Amino acid sequence: ANATAGQPPNTSTTFDAVLQRTVFNISGSSQQSPVVNVSIRGIGVRDTAWTFMEPHGVPSGGDWGLERMAAIFVENSHNFLIDSIQCTRIGGNGVMFSKHNLYATVRNSHFAWMGATAIAAWGYTDEISDGGIHGIDGTTGDFPRYTLVENNLFREIGIWAKQSCAFMQAKSAQSTLHRNVAFNLARAAFNFNDGFGGGDNVTENVLFNTCRESSDHGPINSWDRQPFLTTIRTGSPSTQMEWRHVSNNIVIANYGGSKQVDTDDGSLFFRIHNNFMAYGWSQKFKCGAIESFNNVKAYVDLGAKFGDDGGCVVSNKKVFYPVLWHNDVVIHLGNSDFEYRDCWSGPNGDFDKTNVYNNTVYLQNEKINAIISCKNKKFTLRDFQKMGDGNEPNSVQINSYPSDAELTALIHSTLDNVTQ
Repeated sequence: ANATAGQPPNTSTTFDAVLQRTVFNISGSSQQSPVVNVSIRGIGVRDTAWTFMEPHGVPSGGDWGLERMAAIFVENSHNFLIDSIQCTRIGGNGVMFSKHNLYATVRNSHFAWMGATAIAAWGYTDEISDGGIHGIDGTTGDFPRYTLVENNLFREIGIWAKQSCAFMQAKSAQSTLHRNVAFNLARAAFNFNDGFGGGDNVTENVLFNTCRESSDHGPINSWDRQPFLTTIRTGSPSTQMEWRHVSNNIVIANYGGSKQVDTDDGSLFFRIHNNFMAYGWSQKFKCGAIESFNNVKAYVDLGAKFGDDGGCVVSNKKVFYPVLWHNDVVIHLGNSDFEYRDCWSGPNGDFDKTNVYNNTVYLQNEKINAIISCKNKKFTLRDFQKMGDGNEPNSVQINSYPSDAELTALIHSTLDNVTQ
């Protein structure tokens, strides 16, 4: 029966509406006059107001809209530290590093039941004056750089804002995400909204149960739809970003986060290596300059998807950055043929033959083949290799699964190996 148990609240009970959106605002007057060496340690921050109806901006060329506010808001800082805090029941973003921030750190903290994003880094370029022609100029230094997010726990992220994550950056560079655990999120765990500067490192994290309320995404997601001019890569202004490394992580692509590292829409200069990843797609190579190697990708239902060109040509037309896929172990989940990969065209229109090599593909039984599709034709991997001209050299198909002990040993050796 639908009975009501217990007693009603006491008539003297009061309920307070939360109005405060920001608990700490630590802001220097400019990047030339920043706040320096400020720390927030060992406290709890909770129960801030909703912010999803507050004014939003477009951080950069990715899919996001974002409000430039948070429970802990930091702008124009050097060496800002958040250590061992508990951040929970926040109506919007937990922490925001806005505009100029150098060497900000968030470590040893717990973020749970967040209305929007736990930690956001959002720089600034002038998109307004002179008709917006300065919007691509990131050489002014007005952005977060060398942010460290380490040893944190993120869970129940995106209660109100579904385009949210544990860590998001836009117009930021050289961030390090190290030894974090993130699970139970509405969208991705980590999002890179653009290719501004690059030089980021995502290493030794554990990510699972992402995209529980969305799809067409991955536990790690990126976009790169617009150029930015920065000095990150060489010290001189360039629109080419520095390589971004994703290494030594455990990534479980369950729920709607089916693309393990979703290098979407123009994403470039990713090196994805020495990870253990499970389920979903093995890899998306949508444009170029994306390399996947020395990974174990277990129980996947789809191999690799490629764009039309198999690489990218940057400002120097003589320099071509191909996609490369090699020395990965791929274990197919299923009892039918495995859609292993497309072949793709290089800068001269010739279909690739050697940019994929040394992969090991495990299939359930002898009746199944790894399939390669080329120009509306399909070949088994073995037949493709027999066609000559060095087609996918040294990749092998094994028609049985590794034992649990073999797979465990392989995962350990992959995660324990650190390469660049």
